[in-house]
Amino acid sequence: MATITIIIPVYNRMDFLPRTLVRIPERYPLILVDNNSSDGSYDYCREFVAQRKNALLLRETTPGAAAARNCGLRECQTPWVYFFDSDDEFEDIPSEFDETADMVCFPVCQTQDGVRSVRAYSAVAKPWVQVLNSMLDTQSMMFRTEWLRKIGGWQPSCLIWNDWELGLRALLHCPKVQWITHKAYHNIIVHPESITGACYSANIDRKLATMAMALDDVNRFATNDRVRRKCMAALYLRLHIIMGMVGREGNKEALIKTENFSRKHFQGYTLLYKAVAKLLRYYTAARGRGTWRLALLIVGK
Repeated sequence: MATITIIIPVYNRMDFLPRTLVRIPERYPLILVDNNSSDGSYDYCREFVAQRKNALLLRETTPGAAAARNCGLRECQTPWVYFFDSDDEFEDIPSEFDETADMVCFPVCQTQDGVRSVRAYSAVAKPWVQVLNSMLDTQSMMFRTEWLRKIGGWQPSCLIWNDWELGLRALLHCPKVQWITHKAYHNIIVHPESITGACYSANIDRKLATMAMALDDVNRFATNDRVRRKCMAALYLRLHIIMGMVGREGNKEALIKTENFSRKHFQGYTLLYKAVAKLLRYYTAARGRGTWRLALLIVGK
């Protein structure tokens, strides 16, 4: 019996689908979820599924990859589930792992402008580290299906950074995690059409909405006051890093929105902590390197 189902949301990806789908081994059950495509992607997926064993095509009309992934998750019949995007290149996922775990996490590769590298990754189960370095993304997490359903699956209201939010929420639930560090898997193709965008100012309203959801996650699921305080401090500093990036890009409207968000959601910090956060912001705007590591030093491990 198959152990892992692969779920892929699809939205107007005809330029990438032939390359993506042909690389997925037939030993894995596959669920494709079309999310209102208008470029022929649905018809291509329908033809692909008709010629492949263990493949299913669904439709989800609620916009967003998270809603599409949840649609696939509801139909998943295997003990484990793995998600990636319709513009990636499947290479490999762990075939031997601890099936008593809730999550299996591992580093992944990315290719940008023809250059292949391993994405930043830390085998650390502290949720405030996830806040700052986004070590867990869609392709680096494999879930026990019932556990993912238990914690609520993907957040459909997150229209951007939904893997960052899920990684944070998952760690706040104190899962049993198997960390794999000896090998990088999969291959993410970075290109101009990626939803996150090429700059921080892009989709700033959606990014701040996801930040608000992360704040709610911390307030709802933090196991104790220490975890809550560290996560809140990490979110405060992440917001200042975003301010620095937006300031570097010169987008005044996006910067004002981010500053207003900070004033609304973050209160009670000492003048010293605010000054340190502001220095981190200006360091980021001046193209300083390693800002999340500096922020982690401030929050403390």
